[in-house]
Amino acid sequence: MSLFSLLTTLVAPHDCVICGRTTTAPEGHLCEWCLYSLPSYAGFGAKMPEIADRFLRRTEFYSANALLRYDRGNVVSELIKDFKYNGMQGVGRRLGERLGAEFASHTLSLQADVIVPMPIHILKRMRRGYNQTEILATAVSEKLAIPVERQLRATRPHSTQTRKSLLQRRQGITADYFRVKNPEALRGKHILLLDDVITTGSTMVAAASAISRDVPSATISLLALAATAD
Repeated sequence: MSLFSLLTTLVAPHDCVICGRTTTAPEGHLCEWCLYSLPSYAGFGAKMPEIADRFLRRTEFYSANALLRYDRGNVVSELIKDFKYNGMQGVGRRLGERLGAEFASHTLSLQADVIVPMPIHILKRMRRGYNQTEILATAVSEKLAIPVERQLRATRPHSTQTRKSLLQRRQGITADYFRVKNPEALRGKHILLLDDVITTGSTMVAAASAISRDVPSATISLLALAATAD
């Protein structure tokens, strides 16, 4: 953090968006208590926790994990909505810091060589101004001390999965929606494919399948900030 950012935080601390208490957490708008009180999944950091069942027999992967429980209208969903759609990038950075810190505490994190954030189509990025998953990836990268490789490209737009029905989520998105920009940069690497929210896992399956197609020598682990219950 820059000296200017530190001084700004000390002079003008934020109010936590959950409890309203003043917090000096840089840029975050989330106090430590609320950040670490968010509902989370048991077994996080294991190689094959329950969330991994969504990917079995659908794509090749080494491990799959999601930290927080995402339910429509719960505090996690509201925070992610503010992060993605209301410009609250500081909230995303704080969530990414927790994700990175929690994952770094497990030996599974030692397997990864690089983090590849889930891309969004260029038109969506132009409207939003940023890719929320890249913000998460930067925060996780700092905790794991491994680089971020923005090597996955979305070749066509697709709509947000959390707003679709279960049937709609399981249809449509395929590996053709993605391609690796420079396969050589990922050759032989253990890739931590990072997304914000897992629903059925269809988007991650498509992205992981595209990586396996373009970089057959890569190993892929799946990591998300949050996941729905189904």
